[in-house]
Amino acid sequence: MHAHAHAHAYMPPNHHHDALLWMAPLLSGGGYSSESLGFALGLHNLTRLDGGLMAGVRQFGEPQDESFVEGLPKALIPPLRHLFGAGASQDAASGVVVCHSTPDAWVPSKFEGWDELEPCPPPTAAVSVGRTMFETDSVPREWVERCSRMDEVWVPTHFHAEAFAAAGVPRERLFVIGEPVDTAFFRPGRLKPMRLPPLPPPSTPPSTPTPPPPPPPPSGVSPELSPPPADPTPPLVGPTPPPPFRFLSVFKWEARKGWDALLAAYFSEFGADEPVELVIKTRPFYSSGDFETLVEAPAAECTVIVKTSIRSHFAT
Repeated sequence: MHAHAHAHAYMPPNHHHDALLWMAPLLSGGGYSSESLGFALGLHNLTRLDGGLMAGVRQFGEPQDESFVEGLPKALIPPLRHLFGAGASQDAASGVVVCHSTPDAWVPSKFEGWDELEPCPPPTAAVSVGRTMFETDSVPREWVERCSRMDEVWVPTHFHAEAFAAAGVPRERLFVIGEPVDTAFFRPGRLKPMRLPPLPPPSTPPSTPTPPPPPPPPSGVSPELSPPPADPTPPLVGPTPPPPFRFLSVFKWEARKGWDALLAAYFSEFGADEPVELVIKTRPFYSSGDFETLVEAPAAECTVIVKTSIRSHFAT
């Protein structure tokens, strides 16, 4: 299904080829991975309906993440095994090839080794398609040049199509292809809503009983010489402080995710005496994995927690 950037109705594709190869970071985790897995499942179902279509996939753009692969749902393994097998054929790269990644991974790749290991688009491709997106209303200049070398560029929304066109990508090459949704997984009517218990009332300090009166002085001891009575006033006990307000941000550690802007905004807004925390779920993307050092200096003023072990819903 296709739609021109300036159109509101989808149109059938112009190209008629029996081979379709989808190259993406399917086994890497992250946004491009989850989206490409959705497209892969759709391709698998399509090949079952159309026996004349040869569709396959190849890992591209990012290294395979073994922990992510181990957490994939078992139902995904058979169709992925079939698609990877079909994609390994030399004929798979002779028709339409979709390069599903950021454009800086396309030939010539900015990431060392990919042009030799798995160039996208391959030189044998009859039609080269780029599938990508950008998070803001502008597009990096280098991306515009790379997109303009593709036969088509598929973006997920009309917003992206207009942004890419305004940046200089030829409008006639832009097509809107919506993101896939796994309706077997995302099916709200299949499950009953989880009922959460009510929150406990705000904590209050326990009441302190009034101490008993002091015993009378021993016989023969003057009251003036007896020890003074204990102070009946209980010590002041304040309420338990509430937990800090936590901000959560999930992203790969790369420049286009704007981690520098995130930290700058957080540190400029909050001080060390405020009950807030910024929790970052991240992983390196062709970058240093020493995240603590990267945020160490500014984090001396506030609390920043970096996590790398929280897994996506595909890895449950």
